[in-house]
Amino acid sequence: MSKAVRSRSRQLYLELRGQLESIQGGRRFYSQRKIMEQFRVTRHVADQALRLLTEAGMIEVRPREGIFVVRNQQLDRFRVVSFHCDWQSEQVRNFDQAVEKVLGVEPDRYAFSTVLYPFDGRDCIERLEAIRADAVLFYPPYGMKREELRRLLALPKTIVFCCNTLSYAGVDAVDLHPELIGMTAAHHLIRNGHRRLALLLSEPMSLAEHCRISSFLHLARLNGLEPAVIDCGVRSGDYSPTLAHAALSAHLEEHGADFTGIFVSSDTSALGALKALKDYGLNVPEDVSVIGNGGFAAGTLYTPPLTTVSENFAGFAAAVKAGVEALSAGGRFGLRSAPPLLIERQSVRNINP
Repeated sequence: MSKAVRSRSRQLYLELRGQLESIQGGRRFYSQRKIMEQFRVTRHVADQALRLLTEAGMIEVRPREGIFVVRNQQLDRFRVVSFHCDWQSEQVRNFDQAVEKVLGVEPDRYAFSTVLYPFDGRDCIERLEAIRADAVLFYPPYGMKREELRRLLALPKTIVFCCNTLSYAGVDAVDLHPELIGMTAAHHLIRNGHRRLALLLSEPMSLAEHCRISSFLHLARLNGLEPAVIDCGVRSGDYSPTLAHAALSAHLEEHGADFTGIFVSSDTSALGALKALKDYGLNVPEDVSVIGNGGFAAGTLYTPPLTTVSENFAGFAAAVKAGVEALSAGGRFGLRSAPPLLIERQSVRNINP
């Protein structure tokens, strides 16, 4: 989207938002065609402005019926929005489904929705400013600057950081402890006798991914080990199993099997890693142990079923529910915690003597 289109869409959004304030909830709003004609804008600009209004919870688009102003009783509920600088991955769905499940028990009290934003997170603060919500569960992009943090904290809504919170001391947050994911993976392999380790970088860089990688390497080095680091070059939107297969195959061809245990930073890309090992003539877990990250259901279907470190989705949802209850009662969300879980299946072998 060009800067001019983004600017005009934002301006149109603000104009329409001002008009919405005076329209009774449940009434039909302007059609897209009328907006284009009345405000003399292109279809693309009108689409973007309507999308902003929808994400802000001010309008509802009903197929074959039209666009309607959100009813007042919907706005009276405590609105929680999950904001991801990410694509619609299984992990994103797991987080949101867990929260929706616990908040959905009281539909007259809470309203929950999800907003996905482009992968690099550019202009995400402007989008956050436009969202009508009492609390936003924010999954920040990698490399947020201090000035951006100050802008977020100045917004007239509660921003809950869903990440490693060490960089955001004193703010409302649920600490998912991504650093414990890498440490748990390294500890599990080392505890099972593996001294030659590898790390397959198979996810786009994010704050959580950076924490997972750093903590895996840190714990390995504390134990006197130096893992082989294999970078798949995955970027947002890539199909990671294919790239994981190619990167690991290339490493095996050049270096051979110089590891007995490997941490793959995504359960999805572990599928490609398992295929690369098999193509090279290695059996899992007899020759090489593999541990993933994500806790995805598909891991149970792999051969062998994949041992993995998973975010604690149920624990996260419970922490969000407790924080939201505190907010709706006039208190603060505060700092809450949801440490990850080790899910042991059959892809890691104990090679201790």
